[in-house]
Amino acid sequence: MSPQTLDKRIHEPVRLAIMVQLVAEGPSLRFTYLRDALKLTQGNLASHLRALQRAGFVTVEKRAALADAATYVHITDAGHAAFAAYLETLNEVLRPLSD
Repeated sequence: MSPQTLDKRIHEPVRLAIMVQLVAEGPSLRFTYLRDALKLTQGNLASHLRALQRAGFVTVEKRAALADAATYVHITDAGHAAFAAYLETLNEVLRPLSD
């Protein structure tokens, strides 16, 4: 395995950080929570989320409530599977370094 086999839709640092947050703390997180936790601008986060949405890894849902309207990001089953595959590939790429 080579580093080129890593899923580039996830491997980009901001997208990887988003996926890690969703796997570790999700499966649903508020957009504003992700923005603040990852120290991103709203536009930067939105741009990376669109790429993850196109890949089918996340969904974005606007919830409207009288006192609490918010946007939530949810990792999909496909997102979980892709992240697990990404980690497995990363381990394979790094394994020769630990031998």
